[in-house]
Amino acid sequence: MRIEDSESFRAVMANPHPQTEKVDVEGILARVHDGGVAVVPHKMRSRRTWVRYTGIAASVLVIAVAIQLGRPTICFRKSDTTNYLTQAGQRARIALSSGDTILLAPATKIKVSKNIIDLEGEAIFSITHTSDKPFIVRTRISTTRVLGTSFGVRAYAEDKAVRVTVESGRVMLDGAGVLGAGDVGRVTSTGKSTVVHGTNVASLLEWRVDVLSFNGEHMRDVIPELQRWYNIPIVVANPAINDLKITATLRSRSIENLAAVLQGALEVKAIWDGKTLTLK
Repeated sequence: MRIEDSESFRAVMANPHPQTEKVDVEGILARVHDGGVAVVPHKMRSRRTWVRYTGIAASVLVIAVAIQLGRPTICFRKSDTTNYLTQAGQRARIALSSGDTILLAPATKIKVSKNIIDLEGEAIFSITHTSDKPFIVRTRISTTRVLGTSFGVRAYAEDKAVRVTVESGRVMLDGAGVLGAGDVGRVTSTGKSTVVHGTNVASLLEWRVDVLSFNGEHMRDVIPELQRWYNIPIVVANPAINDLKITATLRSRSIENLAAVLQGALEVKAIWDGKTLTLK
């Protein structure tokens, strides 16, 4: 039987505001914050909008909710490992018990096991370094060891390389060495690594404030990003559009605005029919 079909689960969801003085949780719920970004707290901070967590299977310890542009995503934690995910069009901010935070981009999966994070997708980490338990982020291509920093890691399944962007502090990227503030390191699946110093890292991390920037990137690489961000299918009716390069900044979640920006930047027709965006 599924958890959501149980009488206990239905009872909890039917009474989301019980009067309770204290709930023993570590991120049982997410509360909506910062314009729709879900925050998973590591401590009880308020009596508002909390539910009593009772009667659900003992193996399920945590419910985390990520709400952005639609239905919530619910993730469960078993034992000492927690799995979180965002769907297309969603972001989520997770506060760990250590006080460190992780901001997930759309269509991202992470598995948190103590001080080790397994990532598929993109996330920004704000981590305090502790020498006895170094923080580690693993992707299918590489491993990043944290030396106390704020940094971003991008490693979607279709990406040919993992990208690590350091905003402050330092990280150790396997195959590329130590990266400092302003550095962007990349490691491919074949082990080839590059490091660019003095990068404007803000432009690579500004998705956290609902801004997407592209600077001379091919549309074949941009389209998957747009589909994740706006949670819509994009059809390219003219294959030549994939070879076009785009330089543009998107500051709105409006699909109509997206269509207008693409038309202006690429000189193509962008038609939104309410379900699909077609470029031709």
